[in-house]
Amino acid sequence: MCLTAHFVDNNWKLQKKILNFCPISNHKGDTIGKALEACLKSWGIKRVLTVAVDNASSNNDAILYLSKIVNSWNGAIMNGNHMHLRCSAHILNLIVTEGLKDYHESISKIHNVVRYVRGSPARLQKFKSCAEREKISSKKLLCLDVPTRWNSTYLMLESAEKFQKAFERLEDHDTQYFRDFCLGEDKGAPTSLDWEYARCFIKFLKVFFDATLKFSGSLFVTSNTFLRHLCMVHSQLQNWCDSKDIFLKHMAENMKKKYDKYWGSYQVINPFLFIAVLLDPRHKQRLLRYCFALLWSEDRANEMTSRVINTLNELYYQYKVIYFANVEAIDNMPIANDMPADNDEIDADSLFNSGYMKFVNETDGVDNKTEVDQYLMESCENPNDENFDILCWWKIKSPKYKILSYVARDILAIPVSTVASESAFSTGGRILDSFRSSLSPRTVEALICTQNWLDSSSQISLGEMVNNMEELETEILGAVKDLSLEEN
Repeated sequence: MCLTAHFVDNNWKLQKKILNFCPISNHKGDTIGKALEACLKSWGIKRVLTVAVDNASSNNDAILYLSKIVNSWNGAIMNGNHMHLRCSAHILNLIVTEGLKDYHESISKIHNVVRYVRGSPARLQKFKSCAEREKISSKKLLCLDVPTRWNSTYLMLESAEKFQKAFERLEDHDTQYFRDFCLGEDKGAPTSLDWEYARCFIKFLKVFFDATLKFSGSLFVTSNTFLRHLCMVHSQLQNWCDSKDIFLKHMAENMKKKYDKYWGSYQVINPFLFIAVLLDPRHKQRLLRYCFALLWSEDRANEMTSRVINTLNELYYQYKVIYFANVEAIDNMPIANDMPADNDEIDADSLFNSGYMKFVNETDGVDNKTEVDQYLMESCENPNDENFDILCWWKIKSPKYKILSYVARDILAIPVSTVASESAFSTGGRILDSFRSSLSPRTVEALICTQNWLDSSSQISLGEMVNNMEELETEILGAVKDLSLEEN
C-alpha cells in the first residue's frame, strides 16, 4: 500500500510526498483502514480533508473506518462526510473499457498491420521507405496497443492514421504483406472506410485521453478543472449516443451506462470538487451554473449552485473556528466612537443620522459580509488567461481573505486521481529486481520515500514517457541496422 500526501505549503507551492510504502496482509477494508491510521499516527497527522482511492469495494469500508478515527481526533472536516474521493482516472478507464469491449473490426485490422510492420527491423525499414516516398513528415513511430490499456489503443490509432498512404504503398513493395493481408476471402488490410473509422475513434477517444492526462497531474492543481473535463466527456457521450452509426451508438450507450453509475448524479460526486470551481477567481458561480445546466438541467442549475455556496460557507465557518477562534472576539470589542457620550447637549439630528448609518453598516456594509460574500461579489479574472496561476493569486490575496485562503489552500491541493501513489509501484519494481529481491519492506519503503522526497520536482507525463520510448526504439533500430551492415 502506498500513501501520498498532497498539500500546499506556506509558499503556496503544491507538494506531494510519499508517506509510506508497505505490505498489508490482505485487502479487506478494516485492514486498509488500520494501516492508514497507523501511518497517520506515525507522522503525527490529525487533520485529513479527503482520501483519493480507486473503485475497489473494500476502499468504501476503509474510508468509513478512517473517517471515524479522524473524527475521534477532532481532525475531520465536516465530520468526514466528504472524505471519500473516487479516482477520476480509474472511472474514465472503466467507462472507455466498457465501450471498447466489443473490439471494432477497423481497430483490429489496424492493430494487425501495425503488429506486422513492427515484427522485424527489415519490415519496419521497408515501411519507413514507403513513408519517405509518400513524403509523410510525421516523426511519430508506430506503437502497438495493449488489450488492457485503452489509452494505448488511442496512441496506436493516432500514430498509425498518419501513415495511411504508407500502408497502402506497402501492398506494392512488400510481397509478404500483400500475401498476408490482401489475398484470400478474409482480407485484413485496412480499407479507406476503416481509416475513416479510425479517425472517428481518435477524435472520440482524444477527449478521454486529454482528460486522463489532466486528472493524472501531480505538480499542478487538478481539482478546479475536474468539472470542465467532466462536461466535455458528457457532451461527447451524448453526441455519440445520437450517432446514426449503429456500432458507434451501441458503444457510446454502453459507456454512458458506466458514466451514469459514477458521475450521473450530483449526489455521487464529491462536493469539494464543485467548491474548487468556486474558488477559481476566473469563473466562480458562472462556470458552476453553466456546467450544472449542461450536465443536468437549467432548472436545477441555480439551486445546485446555491447548495455549493452553502457548503463553502460551512467550510468557511469551520476553518474560522479551527484557525481564527480568537479573531472574532477581538473584532467584536466595542470601539470608543460607538460608546454613548454623557453629554447634556445632544444634537437630535446628528444622533438620528449616527444611528441610521450604524444600522446601514451593520446590514449592508462590507464589514458585515463574510470573506465568502466579498470574494463572490468581486469581479472575475480573465477566464481566457492561459498563464493564470491560481495558487499565486491566492497567495497575493491571502492577507485580504485570511480565512478563505486557508480553505482554498486545502481544496486546491485535492488530487482527483491516485496516479501519484500508483507511480510509486513502478519505482518499487525498479528497486526490487532479481539482484535485490531480499530487501526488507522497511528498507524498500525508506528507499522509495527518500527518492520521492529528494526528487519532488519530477512530474508524471504520459506524453513524455511515450516520446522517450520512441527515441529508445529509434536508437535500437539504428544499432540493429549498423550491426547488419557490419555483418555484410
